[in-house]
Amino acid sequence: MRLALVRASLLFLVAAFAVSTGSGRPNPQDPKVPDKKEPPSPTDPPEVLKAAKQPLRVPPVPADKVPVKVLDSAFPDLKPPTREYKQGPDGKPIVEEKGVVPLPPFPVVKADAPILRKVQYEQMREGFEYIYRIRSLEAIQGRSGDFRINLTVTAETYQLAADLEDTAAKRVPWYEARVRAFKEIEQYTQNRTAVGTAPPQEVNVVRMERLKAEADLLKLKAEVEKAVK
Repeated sequence: MRLALVRASLLFLVAAFAVSTGSGRPNPQDPKVPDKKEPPSPTDPPEVLKAAKQPLRVPPVPADKVPVKVLDSAFPDLKPPTREYKQGPDGKPIVEEKGVVPLPPFPVVKADAPILRKVQYEQMREGFEYIYRIRSLEAIQGRSGDFRINLTVTAETYQLAADLEDTAAKRVPWYEARVRAFKEIEQYTQNRTAVGTAPPQEVNVVRMERLKAEADLLKLKAEVEKAVK
C-alpha cells in the first residue's frame, strides 16, 4: 500500500515538473512564428511565408524634394553626330552620319618605350576596336552588347588615350571626344526609351557618365589655364 502511494506521488511530481518546464514550448496547434535570425521554412504556414516574402518598401522621393535641373551641358558646342537612315538600292539599310568629328591623332609609342606604355596602348587599341564594332552593329540592328559594359569601356578607352599624352594640353581633345561619345550614347538611349525598347533609368545612367566627363574636362581645362599663367 505504501509502495503504491510512493509511486503515485512520484508520477504526480514528474507530471508537474514537465508542465512547468514545458510551458515555454510552442503548441503544435498554434501558428509557427520563425525566429527573426532564421529564414522561414517551406513547412511554415502560408501566412508566415507570405509575410516573409514582402519586399522592403522604400518610400519614393517626394516631388517637391527632387532637385531642379539647372544645366543641360557645360559644353553645348560639343555635339554628337547625327544619323540618317535610308534604304539602299538593294533594299538594305544605309546609315549616313553627319557632323562627325574625327578622333585626335593617336599617341605615338616608340619601340624603346616602357613596357607599361606599350600595354596601355594595346589596351586603348582594343577598346576602340570594341567601340567601333558595337557602334557598327547598333547603327543597323539596334542595341548590342551589355549596356553597362559599353559605358565602362567607352569611359576607360578615352581616358587611356588621354593618359598616353605627355602634356595636359594634348589631353584636352581626348576629353572633348569622350564628352561627344557619351552625348551620342545619350541620344541613342533617349531614342530607344521613346519607342519603349529601353527603360528610362538608362538615360539617367548615361547622363551621369556624360556629366562626369564634362566635369573632368572642366578640371583639365582649368589645369591647362593655370599652367599657362
